[in-house]
Amino acid sequence: MEDTPTENPTPELPPTCKIDPNRNLNRLFIFGFLLLIILLFAGSLYFGLRIKDGYKPTVNRNNQLRPDNTITLQSLNSQKGGCEVEEEYKNTTSLNVTGTKQITNQMDIDKLNAYYKNQYLAQLAKVNGTIINTDWNTTENKVAFILEQELEGDKKKRSVNLYDHKNNTVTNVYESENIPRGNSGDYFLQIEDIGFSDDGNLLAITTSTGALTYGLITEKITKLFDNGPKKENTWGIYSYFEPSLSPDNSLLIISTGYYEGRGIVLFDIKNNKLTDLEYGAYVEGTLFEDWYENKMLIQRYNIGEYWEKTGPGDDYFLVDPKNKSEEKLFFDKPSNDFYYTLLDGDYLYFIQETEKPSGLYACNNIGEKLEVYTKENVLYRYDIRSKELEKIMRTDATRWSGVEDLDYKIDSVQTHLLEGKKAIIAKVIVNEKYEDPIYYLISEEKPFTLTEIKF
Repeated sequence: MEDTPTENPTPELPPTCKIDPNRNLNRLFIFGFLLLIILLFAGSLYFGLRIKDGYKPTVNRNNQLRPDNTITLQSLNSQKGGCEVEEEYKNTTSLNVTGTKQITNQMDIDKLNAYYKNQYLAQLAKVNGTIINTDWNTTENKVAFILEQELEGDKKKRSVNLYDHKNNTVTNVYESENIPRGNSGDYFLQIEDIGFSDDGNLLAITTSTGALTYGLITEKITKLFDNGPKKENTWGIYSYFEPSLSPDNSLLIISTGYYEGRGIVLFDIKNNKLTDLEYGAYVEGTLFEDWYENKMLIQRYNIGEYWEKTGPGDDYFLVDPKNKSEEKLFFDKPSNDFYYTLLDGDYLYFIQETEKPSGLYACNNIGEKLEVYTKENVLYRYDIRSKELEKIMRTDATRWSGVEDLDYKIDSVQTHLLEGKKAIIAKVIVNEKYEDPIYYLISEEKPFTLTEIKF
């Protein structure tokens, strides 16, 4: 019998030798990923070399408002590589400082800290809550403050309190719960502001709807008027602010409005009469600054209705509160950049702020060379009797991108009592660090000298 040949079957490959159809795809993916890493590394190396050689990125500056409105980028020293200036701008502040004085009287130290440092009074008076506003009596032995405190739930209340420095006591004289208006939850009917009389015997209090007074001798609250809430407005609650009693305590000036665009009203305490003075505050060019011998000190700006009716005139006038037509020029400002800061007896203090090109240049943070605009602050004293305008101090307040020197801004001037004697103190802000200012005691006699005080 003849054997029939049989076909040899295809040999079976071991499992480890089987071909995976996805294997080539995996290899391709790994190769592509490695290639991407190499390209990214090469690109970053090339860009780094360009930066080193002085490359500067192109920046669209079409929205720049002022030369010092520089664009914020990551700070790289190499970006300034191509910018050079022949002469760097140096701050030119030069003050006639005669020395330094350390305040040692603890009451004076506490008083100055409470006046100039936010919320320090709360620690001094040992009260819990947020202090909204303060005002000091003339002798500075008492300070009135508005304290806001949280109640149960989302409710809050405000109270008017008197802190006695000498006796270290706190007296609550008036309080009310904040009442929400509308559905936004942002606006409330509440206590708004406070202001002492010159003799310290009367404290004016304003609210969202009216005004009242507290007599420090009688220890009684007297309601002056309450007009009720005005129509709701998206700008806030129509309220009464900045109460200022006349020297004889017979009249009360109050600012009104929704934060801005305020008007001014006059309340005659003796005759129980409220009058709208039809001044539009700074928005319309008229602003009540202070009282002088029972007359209103009014500043007229070069804007608004006053300018339209009378032409330019950025000056100060004395106005009879009971007859506005009786007014006289009080101070003719040399220029429009004078700003009222203090009335002390027969002296007016002004801060002049000017800005002009310096002729020097600086390299900003992206390597652009721009001319520095110098900013100057000058403090003046105007003698009401002699009509003399005298310079007290000058600071260089220039703050400009690329200028490394510190800048000095005259922030405020106030009268205080130190060791029982009147002291005029100027507060100067350095490099916009409001938490760490410099305080100077100004001599009242000429030539004016400055003494730095520490407390």
